[in-house]
Amino acid sequence: MESIRDRLIALAAPLGIKLPEEYVAFMEAEPERGIPVYHLVPKGEPPDEWWPEPIEELEADIHRGRCAEVVLGAHYLRSTAAEYLSGGWKSIPGPSGSEFSTERLGRGFWIGEVDGDCVFIDAETLGVFAYLEYADETRVEQWAPSFAAFVAHGQQRQAEPLS
Repeated sequence: MESIRDRLIALAAPLGIKLPEEYVAFMEAEPERGIPVYHLVPKGEPPDEWWPEPIEELEADIHRGRCAEVVLGAHYLRSTAAEYLSGGWKSIPGPSGSEFSTERLGRGFWIGEVDGDCVFIDAETLGVFAYLEYADETRVEQWAPSFAAFVAHGQQRQAEPLS
């Protein structure tokens, strides 16, 4: 059987992303703790914990064979971006009022979720981002400038920059 490192490299290649070494090492080791995230947690409350999606789920078909198209878990956002592009959406709201291109979203490497929202490594910056889709709003947030910062500090609250 191939190593976790080799399997992650193979998953990342079609997206054109070189995964951060910190993420690969994190996946190779048994995580000792979850990463603190404040997503949907009321201000003043303790954070929830994010745990990485296991390699088996990153490699699995998200449709579980129910659709003709096979979409691997790690490539989930490529499928999401394709839907936006087919509808003419070139971008969605991004961090700090910016526009986040749907093509860029499609190159994101999905690493898990929090309350149904997608957490991913951005191919452009290698930062940790979240794709949030609600009935009345869709947007992308940056949760940390790098995977190493995400592990060390958890999700960056918009008003609390990492030091």
